Amino acid sequence: MAIYIDEHKQPISAILNKRRSINPKLSIKLSKHFNVDNDYFMLLQSSYDVKVAAELENNITPDINTIRRVVFWDTTFDKIDWM
Repeated sequence: MAIYIDEHKQPISAILNKRRSINPKLSIKLSKHFNVDNDYFMLLQSSYDVKVAAELENNITPDINTIRRVVFWDTTFDKIDWM
């Protein structure tokens, strides 16, 4: 695919492995190859970014390993409902 859109293979590989996101320039190159609107892949990227952010927000729980248990000597941490 990288050859067809005149792009290096490293950015494509990084995108596929979730280490990099699609930028506007790449969105335009991809849109020409797949015959879609120029902003199509940017919209997909934005949608993905929102999904990841929402999942992170919903899964935030405190790291009880960083809490000094001596300070809370009368608390049983195993019985705390974090949700």
